[in-house]
Amino acid sequence: MTPQEIADLLQREGRGESAEDYDETIEPEYAAQRRTDLLAGVLETCKELRASDQAQLQVVAEKLGDGSRDEAWRLPYGDSGILTFFLEELAKEDITNKLKIHALRIVGNACADTNKNRALAVEERRLEAVIRQLSDESVVQFTIPVLYNVMVDYDPAQILASELEISSAMMKLLSSPNMPQFAGVILYFCRILALIVNRDSEIATAADDTVAVLLSVATSTPCKDDAEEFAALGTVALVYLAAERFQELAISQDQFGLLLDAFYHAHVGLDISRVDDPDVAAALKQLRLSMLSTLAELTSHGAFPAAYPSTSAAVQTVFAWLQSGDSSLQAAACLALGNLARSDDAATALVEQHAPQTALAKVLADPDVKDTQLLHAALAFLKNLAIPAHNKPALRRLLEPGCVPRIYGLDAQPQLQYGAVSLTRLLLAGCPDNVALFCKGSGQETAEGESNAAGTGGSVESLISLFDRTDTEPTKVEAARSVAAICRVLHSDAAAELLPGRGASDSESRAAFYARHDVGKPLAFLVTQEKWHSLRAEAWFVLALMSRSADGSRIIAAVLQQEAVSAQLTETITGEKTNGRVTDVVDEDEDESTTALSAAEGLGLQPQQADPKQKERIAAVERENALVMCTELLRNWSDEFKPLSRAFLEGLLKDGTELVVAHRNKESSTA
Repeated sequence: MTPQEIADLLQREGRGESAEDYDETIEPEYAAQRRTDLLAGVLETCKELRASDQAQLQVVAEKLGDGSRDEAWRLPYGDSGILTFFLEELAKEDITNKLKIHALRIVGNACADTNKNRALAVEERRLEAVIRQLSDESVVQFTIPVLYNVMVDYDPAQILASELEISSAMMKLLSSPNMPQFAGVILYFCRILALIVNRDSEIATAADDTVAVLLSVATSTPCKDDAEEFAALGTVALVYLAAERFQELAISQDQFGLLLDAFYHAHVGLDISRVDDPDVAAALKQLRLSMLSTLAELTSHGAFPAAYPSTSAAVQTVFAWLQSGDSSLQAAACLALGNLARSDDAATALVEQHAPQTALAKVLADPDVKDTQLLHAALAFLKNLAIPAHNKPALRRLLEPGCVPRIYGLDAQPQLQYGAVSLTRLLLAGCPDNVALFCKGSGQETAEGESNAAGTGGSVESLISLFDRTDTEPTKVEAARSVAAICRVLHSDAAAELLPGRGASDSESRAAFYARHDVGKPLAFLVTQEKWHSLRAEAWFVLALMSRSADGSRIIAAVLQQEAVSAQLTETITGEKTNGRVTDVVDEDEDESTTALSAAEGLGLQPQQADPKQKERIAAVERENALVMCTELLRNWSDEFKPLSRAFLEGLLKDGTELVVAHRNKESSTA
C-alpha cells in the first residue's frame, strides 16, 4: 500500500471525530474489529518498508500519526500490531529523527485513555524505548506528552517508569542549558512527576538533586513568571521534600536556600489577585501553605542546626524576613527561628546575638497588624525564647501594656489570647524585674494619690479580667498560673521594691496590691481543677509561700471559705474526700490548738516545689505545703479571717501531722 492509500483508508474508515466527540457505543460491535482487519495490510507494508525503504516508512508513519488523532483508530492500532511495530522502531539506535517523531505521535495518541494499548507499552518493558528518547533533546516536546499519555491513570506504566528512573532523565533535561527549547512542556514534566512521586520506589531511586533542580527551574525565567508553571514545579518539589531522604539531602547539600527563594517568590513575586485562572490561584494558595509546612519540617529536623548555624546565609535571610514588614515572610521567619530556639542554649544565643524580640515586639504592639497567622507565630516563637531564665529580662519590653497585654482583649481570637497569656506566664515566672514591670500602672498610687490605671486598668487587671470572662479552659489555666507566678515572686522578693508607691514595707505593698486585684479566684481555680495534678501542686506551693505573711494569709483565709477549696484542702492533707464545714462556730480548746501547732512546727516543714517528674512524690509534697499553709494561717490568725473556722484548720493540722510522721517512719524503716 502506498502512503496515500493508507491515508485514504484511515480517513474513509475512521470517524473523523475528536476524542471529545467520539462515542464508540453508537458504533456497531464489529466496527473496531473491521478496522483492525483493514490495518493488516498496512502493517505488512510497514514491515516491508522497514527492510527496504526507510524514507517511505517515514512517510507512512506520518500518515499513521495523522490518523491516530481519530479516536476510532486507537484500539485497532493496538490490536493490529501497528503500535507494537513503532514501539520496536523506537528501540532502535539508528532510528531517524523524522521517524522517531511520527512513531512517538502514534504511541502517544494510541495510548491516550486506552489501557489495553498502555498494557502493550508496558509489556516486555517496551516503555523503556520511549523513555530513552528523553536523551534526545530535539524531540523532548514530543516525548514528554507521549509519556504522560501512557502513564496517566495507569499504575503499571507509572511503576515501570519509576523503576526505569524516568525522573532522573527528566532532571537532566531540566538542568540542560537548552531547557528553554522545551519550556512549553514544563507542565507535562510536572504532571508525570506527580504520577510517580508518592511511590516508594521513586523516593528510593530519584536523583539526589531532584528537589534542587525543580526549585531552581521554578525560580528562574521563564517559569517564575508563569504562575501555573511555578505552582506546578513547586508543588511536586515539596512532595519530594516530604520524604525523609530528601529532607536530609536538602539539609546536607545546602538546598534550604532554594526553598527560601521559592517561598519568597510565591509570596512576593506573584500576586494571586492578578491570576485569572481560579484553579491556578487555588494551586498557588495551597503551595504557599505547603511551603510553610515544609519550612517548619526542615527547620525542626535534628540535623538542621548543625548544617545551618545562625551565621549561615540562609538563616541570615530568615532574620531579614523578620524585619521585612511582609506578614507572610515574618510569619515564616517566626516559625523557622522558633524551631531553632527549642533548646535553652540556642534560644539564649538567639536573644544575645540577634535580639529578634525587638522586631516581634513591634509586631505585637501594632494594632494595625491583623494577620492572625503572624501574631500566632510571633507568640509561639517568643514562648520558646522565654523559657531560659537568662532571656526573661531581655524580653521584658513585651510585658508593656501596649504589647502582649493588649492581646488579652482580642476576644474574637481565643487562640491568640491563649498564646499571649501563656507567654506572659513564662515571662513572669521567677523574674522579679518582669513582675515589677507587669504590675507597674496596675493601680499603684501616684504622689498625688491618683491611680495611674484609673479608667483604663493595667496589665494585671486585664489578665484577671481575661481569667474571669474566658470560656477557653487552657486560657483560663494559663491566666491563673500567671497570677500565681506574680504572687510567688511578690512573696519571694522585696515586694516594696517591686511595687513602688504602694507601701513602706513589703507587707503593706502586697496588701495594697491585693486590695485592688482579686487574686483569690485564680488561685482557687488552680487548687480545685482536677485535670492537671502538677498545676494543683504548684498552686499549693504558692499558697504556702503566701501564708507566711499577714497579707497573704488574709487572701488565703478568704479563699478557704469556698466549699470546693476547703474540700480540696481536706483531701490533700488527709487523702479523704469530705464536705467538712469550715465556718463552724465552736468552743476552741486553746491547749489542743497549741499542741497541734507545736506538733506541726516540730516537723520543720517549709514550702517546697513538687517535681512533676517525680509523680509518686507529688501527693506528699502537696500535703506538706498544705500543712505549712495551715500552720502559718494559725500563726497569723486574725478575726479578719472569720467566718473561717480555726478549729477546722487545727483538725487538719493534727491529722496531717500524724500522717507525715507515719510516712517518715515508714520511709526510715525501709531505707
